[in-house]
Amino acid sequence: MKISSGYPINGEIVIKAMPYIKAENKTLYVAMLFSFFVGLRAKEIFSLSWNDVNIERKSVTYTHKEKDTIIKIIPESILREFVSFKGEEEHEDTDPIFTTINKSRLTNGWTKKQLYNILEKYKLNYFHFNDLYKLNKELLFRESAFNIPLLIKPSVYPTDLTSKYIDFSDKNQRKINEEIIDFFYQKIQFDNVHLDYTN
Repeated sequence: MKISSGYPINGEIVIKAMPYIKAENKTLYVAMLFSFFVGLRAKEIFSLSWNDVNIERKSVTYTHKEKDTIIKIIPESILREFVSFKGEEEHEDTDPIFTTINKSRLTNGWTKKQLYNILEKYKLNYFHFNDLYKLNKELLFRESAFNIPLLIKPSVYPTDLTSKYIDFSDKNQRKINEEIIDFFYQKIQFDNVHLDYTN
């Protein structure tokens, strides 16, 4: 397996791997979507409970560095993946979203092992789960990793603990964010991907 070297890694490495990860491990795949396309760190994703995602408002609320409450918009295409992942099963609001088979919260060790096994199986370039958060910045406002023009800065919406919701007033920026993310989301679908289930 070829190990990606240096930072930033090429975003195309991640895009190429995502369909295989989706087929092999849906929990890991959706967690990776939240990091790559929504811009959450691994620790923030692992701590999410079902009541942190508001499907109607298309938003996720989480605590940043154990002190700041952050609300981020979830792009429409990623929200659809999340709703499909949630399924019809009933969940307690305080239950963790991303769990192992044993219903334990995900850990860095678990994601590292699962990701390595899938990338090794399909002879794909290796990268770390934590690279996804870094690449989210590339996705939205740097051109080096994806060969796209400099357009906007990522949308991060801090709020204080007394405010349940905040007003996402910059609709033009949100629309551009969605268009960029949808473009790359389409690139990680199953077109021309042949999965090997024999191993």
